[in-house]
Amino acid sequence: MTIWERFRYETAAQGKITALDLELTKRCNLSCAHCYKLRGPQMMDGSLFHRVLDQARELGIFMIGFNGGEPLSHPQFLPFARRVLEEGIFLTLVTNGTLITEQMVHELSAWKGIRFQVSLYGHDPASFSALTGAPGSLWEKALHSLELIRGAGFHLEVILLAVDQEIAHIGGFMASLKNQGFDTWVNPILFPREDGDETPLKFALSNENYLKLSQLEDYNPIPRCEGNCQACGAGVSSLSVDVFGNIVPCLLIRESLGKIPNTSLADALGGETLKNFIKKNSIPPQCVECDYYPHCVRCPGASVFTTGLLTGISGETCRMARLRQIFHSSHHPDHH
Repeated sequence: MTIWERFRYETAAQGKITALDLELTKRCNLSCAHCYKLRGPQMMDGSLFHRVLDQARELGIFMIGFNGGEPLSHPQFLPFARRVLEEGIFLTLVTNGTLITEQMVHELSAWKGIRFQVSLYGHDPASFSALTGAPGSLWEKALHSLELIRGAGFHLEVILLAVDQEIAHIGGFMASLKNQGFDTWVNPILFPREDGDETPLKFALSNENYLKLSQLEDYNPIPRCEGNCQACGAGVSSLSVDVFGNIVPCLLIRESLGKIPNTSLADALGGETLKNFIKKNSIPPQCVECDYYPHCVRCPGASVFTTGLLTGISGETCRMARLRQIFHSSHHPDHH
């Protein structure tokens, strides 16, 4: 568990909102067929952003995430980032890395409280282009961004997309990145699109390939919870604000808690809508009792996307948990 994960888990246990995710834009410079998000021209305007930051500061928010779309495509990205950092708030950037420049890194280098999460698609220019619909030349820019980020002393996590066409290469590529000192992990989780289009699920790993991928996953089975188990930290340790100013528990769970400026973050936190959401957002009893529970990566957002219900049970999540259990049992026969 990283220090960031530990922080989120412990604050969730305390029931304290300390993190805020902002959807800066729906724009993206890539056209990934596997992406669940719908691209568009919408961007968070400056007045909304600064109003949200003022409220976040008053609430003692400790960490802010910039999400998208591609957050670096926002024309005010740098001023927005500087505002967060000048407030003494940690900043997480979820990015594809292709828009990171030396000048950008230089302008942010006065602060070290930044975590970059860079998603890499493919293993070379051709595979990158096939997955993203973008020129292969951007692959080299994405790789170069890793060196720029590390050179500036920022915290960096590299995330590799695990899909069937990459299974023969992902292990070697991951090993290469780790040998170069990059904190790297794989992501096999895909969602239907926000409009219900299931095209992204066509890229999901086959059973055989997921078992191969399991060799690269670094996880420990989770202990079985007791009683009414909170499903995640959405609305408990974190909130989100979308590009239009809607306050939501999570950018995957767009259950409106109000809209800025009519509703403030403080109003949303004290409102009955959030209290009711937190009560609903529990792990279904049949999941807690399931044999695959210790290996399950159930996400309520995934449940909403695939079943339309917060407490729904996603068949894809169950498939992954079952395969994880098979792999873990065969490689760790003494662990149950």
